[in-house]
Amino acid sequence: MDWLPLYDKCIVRREAPDEKMSEEIDLATPDQYKKRKNRGVVIAVGEGRICPDGSLLPLTVKVGHQVLFGQHSGVDMEEPDHVMLREDEILAYRDAE
Repeated sequence: MDWLPLYDKCIVRREAPDEKMSEEIDLATPDQYKKRKNRGVVIAVGEGRICPDGSLLPLTVKVGHQVLFGQHSGVDMEEPDHVMLREDEILAYRDAE
């Protein structure tokens, strides 16, 4: 990955959608109908938020944290499973298990 997030942004790798098969007819769900997950793992973070007084406030989330975010939050990136989020779009986080 060549992208590095600026300021209060972070890059998250989404969890893969569930691969549920229909037991009755044994067909896979087409990609366009799979629901994208709204959680993932932080893989890169920016330096922090710039405060009005010019100081730098570091991000709370760190690389490796599992995060939960809104279904339509962030900007999808070139890699199909990556999304760039502002820290304030993240609803919750926890250390990786």
